[in-house]
Amino acid sequence: NSFCTLLAFEMSAHVRVRTALQELRSLHIAFLRREGHPGEVRQQASFLLNESAPLLTLSTISEVARAEGQPLARAVSDLAVQTGTFCSSSSIRPDAHTAIAGLFSEALRSTEMSESRSAICRIGDMAARMVTRSRLSQGGAAYEPLLQLSYDRGVDMVMEQSSVNDLELVQDIERLLRVGGTIQHREGEFQSVFGSGPVALLPRKRKVEMTAKLMRCKGASRLLQKLRSASSVSRLDAIRVIQTFASEGLYDQETATRCCDVINNTIAVATPRDVARSMYALGVLGHRHEALAAWCQYLEPKKLSSREFSSFLAGAAMLQLPLSSLKATKFVDDSLWLHTKRADPAWTVDALHALSVVEHKPFKFVVHSARNVLTKIHTLEDKHLLKLLFGVSQRWGEPPPDLAHSWRKVDRVKAIVEAKLKDRKLDEPLQTIP
Repeated sequence: NSFCTLLAFEMSAHVRVRTALQELRSLHIAFLRREGHPGEVRQQASFLLNESAPLLTLSTISEVARAEGQPLARAVSDLAVQTGTFCSSSSIRPDAHTAIAGLFSEALRSTEMSESRSAICRIGDMAARMVTRSRLSQGGAAYEPLLQLSYDRGVDMVMEQSSVNDLELVQDIERLLRVGGTIQHREGEFQSVFGSGPVALLPRKRKVEMTAKLMRCKGASRLLQKLRSASSVSRLDAIRVIQTFASEGLYDQETATRCCDVINNTIAVATPRDVARSMYALGVLGHRHEALAAWCQYLEPKKLSSREFSSFLAGAAMLQLPLSSLKATKFVDDSLWLHTKRADPAWTVDALHALSVVEHKPFKFVVHSARNVLTKIHTLEDKHLLKLLFGVSQRWGEPPPDLAHSWRKVDRVKAIVEAKLKDRKLDEPLQTIP
């Protein structure tokens, strides 16, 4: 009787896991296609993971994979991608995180997974994202043991790859760079210093620190050598690599230049979002490319969200890229008025600050910004107060006659911000204001 009961339980567990995985797959597709409200989709996925986590073992996953006629590595790989999408939710219980992390630890040690490089790299990528998120919330600590194991295994498998034409090779290298950067993370790294000018308030990282971090990642130099030798790198993969460099604080000039060349060679078919994301990442890295100024002609205001446009401006500011061409000037001015009507004060201040760095002079926007933040200055954090100060203090030149009266609001905002900074003992930057 006990054997029959156990058998019935295992069959029930297998059926429940198969149903849960099918539902999770459907939710993931709906999330990627933006079907339904993202918050509701996440909530459904969280409930599903909480309920099914205790049953997610390598044995039950293997049974489901066998029933569906797919390799175990593929099933585990898909689950890693879905978990990485949904497990950042605060609704996931700690015991569910522990169970899910345990499943992937078991998978990494399984002989059935030993030949699947992409599955191992995807597990590592998922763990890296979870650990990074756990620095801001709970749950990710359970995934830390996966990092080093997946990284070491992944690096070895990439280096064993004789062909460099594998379409997934570049993607796997990018994932491993994210894992390596997460392993080498140090609290407080790449902190900008207030008081050293307007550019210091942007999230640009120091190349010497990024290069040093890359050197600490054992095997990273070999990964990049493999990447550079790849005969074909897609535009999306090139963007992902420089984004990973930027997010993890890793830098290699030769690799970044190769990625820029790939993006530039396909820029005519790139989306405005691709261009904006690339510009921001390159700004964080401080990596300049001769073709960057020409990328502006492929941007369209209506095809960028306010956040993407702000990222483009920040990238251009970090690179101190002139926006003086007629195409660039028209794009920036049109985008400002498209997005500013529904933007919050922080967005307005970020845009004004970035424009002051590249010395773009939209006088009407400066006046509008002063009006927009005048009654909301008290809501701004210290960093945004400093950005606002530099923004309204920029030597914009003589405003047009029709704005001369309105310009008093700009001067008033400057006086209020200076007083607030003195009250908060942050008046050192005032010495650098012209």
